[in-house]
Parts: sequence; C-alpha cells; structure tokens
Amino acid sequence: MRGAMETEAKLQQTSPIFREQEAAWKKLTDEGFAGRLYWLERQRARIENEQDMRTQQYAVASLKATIVQSERKIDQITSGYRQQLQNERIETAAQLHKLEQESDKQAHQHGLLELKAPQAGIVWTAIVDATTLDLTVRSNSSVSSGLKSRPRSCPYALVA
Repeated sequence: MRGAMETEAKLQQTSPIFREQEAAWKKLTDEGFAGRLYWLERQRARIENEQDMRTQQYAVASLKATIVQSERKIDQITSGYRQQLQNERIETAAQLHKLEQESDKQAHQHGLLELKAPQAGIVWTAIVDATTLDLTVRSNSSVSSGLKSRPRSCPYALVA
C-alpha cells in the first residue's frame, strides 16, 4: 500500500514537468526551431505519465477499499465471537443457577431426612406379615429390635 501511494505521489509530482516540457517543445516546433517528432515524443511521454498516474490512483483506491473490507470482516468476526462468548456466558450462568438451586434443594431434603434423636431414642415400627416389628435407635448408636404387637392404626411411636 505504501509503495503504491509513493508511486502515485511521484507521478503527480512529475506530471506538471511533462506538461511543461510538452508545451515548450510545441512552442519550439511552432517557431520552427525543432522537428514535430520531438514535440510528439514529449506529448506521448506526458500522456503515458497521466495514464500511469490514473492507473496508480485506481490501484491505491482498490487497496484502500480492500483494507476497509478487511477491517469490516474483522469487525464482523470479532462481533460474532463476542456474541458467541456472551451466549456461552449466559448459558453457563443459567446452568450454575440451576445447579445452585438443585444443591439448595438437596441440602434442604437432606436436612429433613436427618434424624435428631432424643436421649431415649426413636422407635421405628414396621408391619411385616401382620406382625409389628419395632426397631429402636438409641443415642449411643445401639440398635435393638423386638417383636411386639401394636394396633395398625399407630405404626410409629416415639419412646421418651
């Protein structure tokens, strides 16, 4: 890009020189001091210089347009990545929130399931084949079981 711009600047700076040389040779030709071919040679050089300058201007404009297009593409890609990361962040935050709620729920359920036994213990009663089976858990972690007959309307009882 820089080389193309320097070439364009050089052609713009030399263009007035070519026009001036052409005009001087035309004047000399008109006055009869030089042949027509000298003037035509200078005219051809001026025309080539101006065409080269226009070509270089188009090349510089094309390069600038390519740079702008590349910058837009980079911005678009960056924006896409940024949007993707934002979406992933939101999704991860939602999953985290869901997991925190699930953890809180499980902690609450675990708290409800913990037995807080009184000193005398708890007696759990189950009915197996029409026989009531009592399981007593004491505070010193000892377990005893026994067979007792209880009415079916009261399957559980606390022993104090």
